[in-house]
Amino acid sequence: MKCLKCKQDTPDTEMYCTHCGFKMDVTYDEITKKLDKDTKKEKEEETAAFSRWVLMIGLVVFISAIIFRSLWTNPPYPNPIPNYVPLKEVPHEPTNTTKPHYLKKEDIK
Repeated sequence: MKCLKCKQDTPDTEMYCTHCGFKMDVTYDEITKKLDKDTKKEKEEETAAFSRWVLMIGLVVFISAIIFRSLWTNPPYPNPIPNYVPLKEVPHEPTNTTKPHYLKKEDIK
């Protein structure tokens, strides 16, 4: 028989547990009350552990959302050439994309 207190095997002929001294002569009602109490306590502990995990995961998601929100709204634009500053601005002519490039100015009236 297993002791209800220490869960150690005890011979059936013993009146008290040889490991912890718990009284082995118990009635069915005492056993069911003890088991009900133990299962209720285990369920409460499991529920508390589960809720701690859910809160921890929620906290990690919340902090990650705050960090990635700032990156999403203000993405970093890398400089293609680090520490490059042009010395002078190069002028360029605007291109006309409506005229074909093979026509000359004299051909267009």
